[in-house]
Amino acid sequence: MYVLTCSLLLISHYDVHDFLFQFLEQYGEVSMLDITGADATKVVLVIGIMTLHSFGEGSGVGVSFAGSKGFSQGLLVTLAIAVHNIPEGIAVSMMLASKGFSPRNAMLWSVITSLPQVVHQT
Repeated sequence: MYVLTCSLLLISHYDVHDFLFQFLEQYGEVSMLDITGADATKVVLVIGIMTLHSFGEGSGVGVSFAGSKGFSQGLLVTLAIAVHNIPEGIAVSMMLASKGFSPRNAMLWSVITSLPQVVHQT
């Protein structure tokens, strides 16, 4: 059952990617800060998808505190997602830095993509 669930999530992830890519293509050339063209499209896609991804993580944290084990289960899920966010943030920052973002702006956008977690878990 776990493998089936992960497969479905992976398929839906690619559907979201395709949808966003087609959505951006209809507006012609995309630009963000000083980046234009395909690089800007990739940046917008990564930031958009990671922001949407954060809503799910926020839901997971919020729901985990409501479970039968309450605080202990919620704390465990919160810590697991917090640890998971470290390499996720590094990956987003590295991609943004490779497209010309300053290290400070890359870090800032990585933090911004995670803000929906905090908003959605409350």
